[in-house]
This record gives sequence, C-alpha cells and structure tokens, in this order.
Amino acid sequence: MVSTITQDYFETEQGLEQLIVGTYDALRVTKQYEQGPASLMAGVDNFSQKTASRGMYSASEWNATGKLAGFTNGLCGENAKSLLGFYPIINNCNRAIISIREGKALGKFASDANYAAKALSEALFNRAYSLYIMSTMYGEIFVPQGYTEELPSNYNYARESVPNIYRMLITDLRYAYDHLPDVNEQNLTTDFGRATKGAAAHFLAITRNLIWVCYIKEKVLPTWIPVYIIHQRL
Repeated sequence: MVSTITQDYFETEQGLEQLIVGTYDALRVTKQYEQGPASLMAGVDNFSQKTASRGMYSASEWNATGKLAGFTNGLCGENAKSLLGFYPIINNCNRAIISIREGKALGKFASDANYAAKALSEALFNRAYSLYIMSTMYGEIFVPQGYTEELPSNYNYARESVPNIYRMLITDLRYAYDHLPDVNEQNLTTDFGRATKGAAAHFLAITRNLIWVCYIKEKVLPTWIPVYIIHQRL
C-alpha cells in the first residue's frame, strides 16, 4: 500500500497502470450519473424529465446558465456528487501518454514495448472519447496537450478548431487500432471492459462516417480531410 502519492508514483508500473484504469471513468460519467444523461439524452423519446418545467422546455431551465447547462458543465469539468468529468480525465490521459512516450515509465512499461503500446492506446482511446463527446456538444473546445500538477495561473484557454480535433482523433484511433488486442486475445476475467481493437475500429468508423455525411449533404469534402481517408473511400 502507498501511503503518500507523488507525481513520481505515476511513472512506476503500478502507479501508471492504476492511472490508466482510472481514465476509463470517461465511459462511466456519460451513463451512470445525472449530468451525463441530462446532457446527452434530454429531449429524446426514451428519457423522461423529472420536473415539469424541464420537460416542457421552460426558459427557466433551458438557458445558458440554467440547470441543464450546469449538468453539461459538470460532465466536462466536475460534479460534486459524482466522479470527475472529461477535462480531469483528459488530464490523467495526458499524464499517462507523456510518461510512456517520453520513456519515463518504469517496470514493464520500459521493458515490454508491446505492453507499453497497448497501455498508450488505452489512454489515447479514452482521451479521444472524451474529446469527441465534448466537441459533439460544443464544437470548438480547448484541447489540453499536457497535464497539470497544480491550479493554472491563467484560465484563458484557446479553443481548437473542429477540423484539428478530428485530425487528432483519427490519428490517435488509428494508433489504438494497430496496438490494442482483439477481444479474443483478452483475459476477460482481469481485462473485462478494457478497450479493444474492435472498439477502436468502431469509433474510428464513426468519425469517418461523420465526414462522409457532410460530403453527402454538401457534395464537397472538407479540405482538411486527410488524403489517406479519401483514398480509402470510407
């Protein structure tokens, strides 16, 4: 048992593995807590609002600072009643990604390249999922490239364009697809619920299909689409 956790702990084999497991909170906060369903399912047929004013789309609830906006903010940042939201999760993903890519990770991460690539792919997958959901809600969003160890001195964050976000998602998901195991290769007793090659392929297909929906509607491909996607005709 570790009595005191420092940043160095997340470069040990045990600490980094625990950190990566924690990034899977990205897949939980959209479903199991109030801010996720309220943000993503409000207004659809299979989701009922508990208050009349919310169910009748009252301006007292449906506004930029109302209850529903608070749920969405909690989904992205933090909700006092449940888990951390997407930005803290992305911070953890970036911590893991940087440790592995810069060769700071110890133990099996340093001695087994395949193990490190799989772990890196999991962090990339969960970061991509978090960014995808937030960009779907807001369009242009801030995309952290590093991680924080303390409160920042400047909160003036610049939003990234949607084309650049999708470039990043596609690149990261292609790496994840190449290095994640097939579900048949997993130990479902210890690894149940972890990202797989199939999950990365499905997620990658969604991002590409959205591009082609734009093409079908507008009859022109956005100029930012990577050439390899055009050639593959996906």
